[in-house]
Amino acid sequence: SSHFGRSRLGSAQYPAPVHRARRFQEAMGDVTDCCVLVCGGGNAAQVVTGLLATRYKTIAVSFFADEAAKWEQALGRDSMELTVEGAAVSKIVSKPAKITNDPSVAKEADVIILAVPSFAHGEYFEKF
Repeated sequence: SSHFGRSRLGSAQYPAPVHRARRFQEAMGDVTDCCVLVCGGGNAAQVVTGLLATRYKTIAVSFFADEAAKWEQALGRDSMELTVEGAAVSKIVSKPAKITNDPSVAKEADVIILAVPSFAHGEYFEKF
């Protein structure tokens, strides 16, 4: 029988993409100790923060007015809930480790994502 596009893992068969994904996960191991800093407080920053916080220590930082304080106050002790229509996982629940306007959090980050308009990039570069 032909196994084109399929791989065997033990006695079970998995489609090739699933097998590659499993090998990738095994190679990566547990990378939840990675810290991601998401810069911004708008829609894009909130979605990215919610998605990444399911797997990584995620900190959101915003320097725009009192946006960080408002976001933190609105969230309180609750988790974020993202609804993704048409996705395999339609509801994602997570909580960022921190929401702040303190630029010193950049020293904790392994990865920094600028989810702000390009005109605001300079402010983040200067403060970090």
